This record gives sequence, structure tokens and C-alpha cells, in this order.
Amino acid sequence: MSSPRRCPSGAGAADGSGGAAGLAVGHWADPEALRRDWHRTGQWLPDMDPERREGEYESWKRAVERSPGWIRSPGQRR
Repeated sequence: MSSPRRCPSGAGAADGSGGAAGLAVGHWADPEALRRDWHRTGQWLPDMDPERREGEYESWKRAVERSPGWIRSPGQRR
């Protein structure tokens, strides 16, 4: 499993399309050259206690069960 990483610019979609464009015009010879040129500015690794993680996950599932109908359409009454 890979861990989430932060892009250097903070704009992952722009970095991805910029990388694709750079490959297309020959700025990088291949995807491996692009990977070597990419610098990670942050990475998150899971370190939560497994018992707490399970409790948080159970709370999240209860919230999801209660969420249908939470958002009302404009003009909809309570």
C-alpha cells in the first residue's frame, strides 16, 4: 500500500498534466526520468493505534448511515 504524498507545487492535477506535456514534447525521455526529477515535499504514514482506528471507522460508518437526506434541495421544507 502506498502512502499519500504532497506534490511540490501543491497542485497535483497541474503537476500531472505538466508532466504529461513534458513527456509528450520530449522534456523527459521517459516516465522514469520524470520520476527522478520529482521531489516529494511531504508524506503521510499510518501510525494510529489499531484500536482507535477501528473506533473512528465505526463512528464514520454510523455518520454515513445517518447522512441520507441531510442536504435539502432549495425550497424543500423540513
